Amino acid sequence: MKKAFLTAVGLVALGGPAIAADLPARTYTKAPAIVAPVYDWSGFYIGLNGGGASSHECYTITSVAGTPIPNTPSEGCHNATGGLVGVNLATSFLRPDGRRDAETPTDLVVEHMAHMLDHLGEDGVGLGSDFDGAKVPVGIGDAAGLQNLVELMRARGFGEPLIEKVCFRNWLRVLGLTWGEAD
Repeated sequence: MKKAFLTAVGLVALGGPAIAADLPARTYTKAPAIVAPVYDWSGFYIGLNGGGASSHECYTITSVAGTPIPNTPSEGCHNATGGLVGVNLATSFLRPDGRRDAETPTDLVVEHMAHMLDHLGEDGVGLGSDFDGAKVPVGIGDAAGLQNLVELMRARGFGEPLIEKVCFRNWLRVLGLTWGEAD
């Protein structure tokens, strides 16, 4: 009986793979390569860098060190508003033909800046470019090249107070209005 049982188990074990042998062999194919799309700046784009802030604050003293003050004096109310438009350094926004060409003259940035200053005033213009992905004039290249732009601003007759406003003071003013002045 024991021999018959082992023989039956052996036949079943050997019969299993014979059934699988009837199946077609798996065909493996290599997965297609992932091709990242190339970003294309062709087309129509409008770029605007800017910021703004507005606040209305009223201050009233109601207590000093937790002690209520009778006939509470008011320090009054004030309104604060302001905004800023950034000069875009991307050559496709500077050039009349919209080409992305690093050989674009850096003077063109100063031309745009002067136009903006004429229309917005010296408190409404700042530097506003993103060096990540934008093709900027070779005369600037990267953030370290902004000193070349400052030299062109000086050559154009921009005074130091105006250069400071455009380069950083206007941004500090608008951010101060937005986030509150630093203590």
